[in-house]
Amino acid sequence: MRLATTMVIAASHHRIGIQSSYAASKATTKTRRNATNAAAFTADDMNAYQNLARTYLAIGQKQIARLVCEQALEIDPYNASIHNTLGLVWIQLGDVRKAIRSFARAVQNDSSLVEARLNYGSVALNYSDFNTAREQFRAGLALEPDNIDATMGNAVADRGLNELDEAQKGYEKVLGTRPNSANA
Repeated sequence: MRLATTMVIAASHHRIGIQSSYAASKATTKTRRNATNAAAFTADDMNAYQNLARTYLAIGQKQIARLVCEQALEIDPYNASIHNTLGLVWIQLGDVRKAIRSFARAVQNDSSLVEARLNYGSVALNYSDFNTAREQFRAGLALEPDNIDATMGNAVADRGLNELDEAQKGYEKVLGTRPNSANA
C-alpha cells in the first residue's frame, strides 16, 4: 500500500512538473518571439536590441544575450547602454575582466549613464579596487545625489580606503532614508 501511494504521489508530481515546464516553455517561447519580432522590425533601433538582450539574459540564455549585444555594437559601437548590458552578460558568464571592460566603455561613451557607473563601481568593490569604486559611485552621486545604491557603494569604498568619517556619513544617509535596512 505504501509503495502504491508513493508511486501515485510521484506520478502526480511528475505531471505537475511537466505542466509547469510546458507552461514555462510556452511563456518563454512567447517572450522570445515577441522580443525577436521587435528586433526584426527595427534593425537599427538600439532599444530593441537592449530589450532583446535583457530578455535573453533574464531567461538564462546568456550566450544569445551576448550575441545580441555584439550584433548591436556592430551597428553602433559607441552605444553605452548596450556596453552596460554586455557587461551584465559577461558577469553572468563569469568573465569579470570583459565585464569591467564593457562597463568602462559604457562610462567612457556616456558619462551620464548612472547604471553603468553603479555596475562598474560594484564590480570594483568586489575586487577591492576601492579607488575605482569610489570614483564611479561619486560620479553617480553627482548625477543623482539621492541615489541610495550609489551612496551605499561610496560609503563601502570609503571604508575600504580607511576614510571612516566619510563612510559613517554615507551609512547614516542610507539609514535615514531606509531606517530598517539590513545593508547599512
